[in-house]
Amino acid sequence: MGLKKFATSLLVGGLFVVNGCGGGGGSSLPSKPSASEIQKLNDSNSENAAEGSVGSIISSSKLSDNSIPGADLKIHSKLSKMAKLSAEKAYKTENMDICDSGTAKFDKKNDTSGTVIYNNCQIGDGVYNGKIKVDITLDGEEIQEVTAEYDNFTTKNESLNAYIEIKHAKIYMNRNSHSESISKLYATFNVDKKIQKYLNYNISLQNKEENNKETTIVKAKGYVKPYCLSSYVYVETQPQVKDIYDNESDDDSMYGKIKVESNSKSVTVEFDDKTVKITKPSGESETMSLEEFDNKMKEKCEDK
Repeated sequence: MGLKKFATSLLVGGLFVVNGCGGGGGSSLPSKPSASEIQKLNDSNSENAAEGSVGSIISSSKLSDNSIPGADLKIHSKLSKMAKLSAEKAYKTENMDICDSGTAKFDKKNDTSGTVIYNNCQIGDGVYNGKIKVDITLDGEEIQEVTAEYDNFTTKNESLNAYIEIKHAKIYMNRNSHSESISKLYATFNVDKKIQKYLNYNISLQNKEENNKETTIVKAKGYVKPYCLSSYVYVETQPQVKDIYDNESDDDSMYGKIKVESNSKSVTVEFDDKTVKITKPSGESETMSLEEFDNKMKEKCEDK
């Protein structure tokens, strides 16, 4: 499956448990990590940094789900699905009957906006707490656009040994343009004791289908602390990564470049069809297949 299928097929598994960070809202959060939180990048840890950059941005059929710890595109899928669920239920009724136990209530501002309040709301194996502000744009009776803002939203899933803390995130989805985005993500994902953090992180997806092929364009930038590294690095697509999935042949091709920077040093990951080239801070480079990259990055992080 390609990026689009991966991003839209995952269920909201439930996970989260947020730290407070002073007051709520994105305005009180730092735009970048402190100097002591910045990773020192060198050739010896550049492959771990490469794994983190890819793991925070993309996953394809050639990069197995298990090779990318904690979050990768799952952050996008889970947050988007929860935002969509909140918006759809809030629009239809103020009494949101979606919890197996606990409550979810809609504090209505007007016909198309308000705040959904979750209080120990269990949906399947996930338990949710916190607030999501939602605004929707309608096309007749259908929801055309959704904007949802998370502040100190928490969830946990004990069956997956997973906990996620979201201090802030803003989600935007547009049905007609097949586009989705997360902006100003501040979160900690703890999955099976593997911790991945995001600080002022932004990612967008644009999907298109034609001639039995699905094309997904991903753009991303922001700070990530992969569980393979001890501190943050800055990750940015240059300018984007494109995944083309052929439904007939079940085949993926990937193109684009991701740059990881820290302390004036950088490592780049370049995708060209079915090959990946990693260039270390020293300028030394290595080219391999997507499958080899997947296996190598998984092995690099298994010991962490």
